This record gives sequence, C-alpha cells and structure tokens, in this order.
Amino acid sequence: MKRFKYIPTIFLAAGLAFVFYACCRDDDNTCSDPTNPECPNYDPCIGVIEPTAEIILQESLHTFEGMKWPGNDSVFLNHVQFSSPYQDDGIAHTWYLGSEVIHDAVFSRSHQSISPQNRPTYITVSHVIEFPVDSTCYINISGRDSTSQTYYLIRYYNEYMTLGEFRAVFENQTDSFDFKLSAINLDGSDAQIYGNNITMIAVNFHNEGDSLTGFRYSVRNSLGNFDGDGSANPRGFLTKTDEFGIYKLEYQYGLEYYTLMARKID
Repeated sequence: MKRFKYIPTIFLAAGLAFVFYACCRDDDNTCSDPTNPECPNYDPCIGVIEPTAEIILQESLHTFEGMKWPGNDSVFLNHVQFSSPYQDDGIAHTWYLGSEVIHDAVFSRSHQSISPQNRPTYITVSHVIEFPVDSTCYINISGRDSTSQTYYLIRYYNEYMTLGEFRAVFENQTDSFDFKLSAINLDGSDAQIYGNNITMIAVNFHNEGDSLTGFRYSVRNSLGNFDGDGSANPRGFLTKTDEFGIYKLEYQYGLEYYTLMARKID
C-alpha cells in the first residue's frame, strides 16, 4: 500500500497544471482582442471614425417590392433627400440650399416648381458639420468640416442613367448583345417630364430583337424597376452597381429568372 501514498498529490498537481493551462489559453484568447480594454494590445481608436461633411443625395422610387431609395446619386426628377451619414448626439449640421438654412441631419425638398422650360439645371447644396473632438484618436483637427455638392435636375427622362443603350451578357455566358431602354413621345421624340402620352420602349431586350412598347418600367438614376407580370413583361431591377458604370439586371421574364451584367455604350 505504500506505493500508492503519493497518488493524491500527483492528481492535485496535474489538476493545478490543467487549470493553469486553461487560464493561459483563456488569457491568450481574450487578450489578443484590440477592442478589449483589459488586453495589452487594446486600441481605443478601433472603430472611431472622424466625422466629415459628406453629403448623401437620394430620390425614392416606388417598386413592386415597395419604396426603395437608390444609392447616392446626382441626377434627379423632383424630390431630393439630403442626409449625412453622421447623426450622433453632439453633432451639429448646417445646410445651405439657395436662401435656405437648415439644421437637420436629414431633410427633403421638392423641385416640382421648376418647369421643364427652366431645365436642365444645376443646384448646389453646402453642408457644414461640427462635432466633438476625440483628442485621444485625432490630433490637429478643429471639430468642423464643410463641403458642397452640385446636383442636376433633368428635363428629359432619357437623361437618367438607367435609360439608354447598353451592352450586356447573360450570367455564365460570353456572347454579348446590345439593347436600348428609352422614354418616347408618340412621334418618337424624347419624352420630357410632365409630358402626355409618354411610352417606355425596350429594343432588343433579352436579346430577342423585337421592341417592347408600353411595358412597365420606372426609373431613377441608379435604379430601374421592371414592374411587369414576369411573363410577357419583365419583372425585376436594373441597378447601377458602382461608379464605373457597371449595371446588374435581375428579372423574371417568360416565367424564368435571369441575371445579366451590362455597361452603357451611348
């Protein structure tokens, strides 16, 4: 029996070693996190972003999926929403739009009073932002930034970037084809805003050669909405994906679903 005398001590030592090892592993896992104040590599500036006077301009579009707000645009029909991506407490906003001075982080204006005869036209909006200075993460900043941006009000629907001539290719295919989307009057001329008898026409849509006239297509500068039944008329979206003029079409047509990538060529 004497030979078993030290077994409890051995078990105790092994247990302590395991606990110590586990604690070390926990420390390793926890203290490699720069967002954890208890870790030696803690960085209080992780995730801290210095506010700027960046301006976001958007115009809503009613689609078959409900209201959508396309990306930050610069070409509009009437309604424009102005907003800042920085809307925390303690941040002050001042906007200058014509003779107006606005202090909201988000506001909207309609330009319906500007008739087609006074279009196209350019309008400039200015934005000043004032914010608390985080002296830990930023040095030599004043807590104030300003910028201006000019946007454009169309006279003709075809001035929208989601109308025009495109070169497209179906997903998983290599052969391209050209198609055209436009808004026309009965005499074939470009349709002005507030006009009568405006027709949307698609030429060689889906690489079929024929023209679709009067199909349901509504547009904003970076988003087009095909609001058909998905059978004889397409149902889906044409979206401008980036600043390089690449478009993505996702739609149902002939009760089948398709994806195309395209770019404008006109």
